[in-house]
Amino acid sequence: MKYLIVYRHGERSDEAPESRKIDFQCISDAPLTSVGHQQAEIAAHSIHELIPENSSIHLVSSPLIRCIQTSYKLSKLLNLPIFLEEGFGECYCQHHFPINPFENLHLRIRPDMFEHTIEGVKIIENSHIVRPPNPENPIQLRERCEKMIEEYIMKREEDVVIVCTHFMPLKVITELIGGHSNIESQHTVITVAEFLNEEFNILRNGCFKHLPRELTKPIPI
Repeated sequence: MKYLIVYRHGERSDEAPESRKIDFQCISDAPLTSVGHQQAEIAAHSIHELIPENSSIHLVSSPLIRCIQTSYKLSKLLNLPIFLEEGFGECYCQHHFPINPFENLHLRIRPDMFEHTIEGVKIIENSHIVRPPNPENPIQLRERCEKMIEEYIMKREEDVVIVCTHFMPLKVITELIGGHSNIESQHTVITVAEFLNEEFNILRNGCFKHLPRELTKPIPI
């Protein structure tokens, strides 16, 4: 039996109230706010409780800084490296940038800017299966997620695969493994499924009940 856990990053600076915004350099790569870090910490402990004892675990993240910062909390808790995979990156069907965002990430051009928020864990950048285009339409997003399930998730040998990603990829992956895509756009929503008898069985579908009310949208200023 294999378990798949897919979850979203915490609150990002460019979509937060002015009182919580954090300066950053790469326009496409907003970091977590203080609230986002709280959400990530809570999600990490919630996910930890879902993992069967003595399981081997693979933790993979989108290479955008908000996902790395989110998965960092779980990485520290489980003493795991974070693998980075562009195929789990953001979908830019609504937010367009003049260059491909994956060439303009803090991890690659300003690794010093947020290193204090991810220090102490090993980060391994994959050779990458697919780089999301900019812009990306819904059909391309679905094809990308299908490819990531088939060529990445299903090929991992570990008992549990944990993916830290963004809202649109999470919705599509959830639907592709048999869940419903009617998921609220909350931070650190979690989808959990078991793979048994050649099919996925949804255990949690875009769930955010781990978050206290004050950390769910709309979040007080």
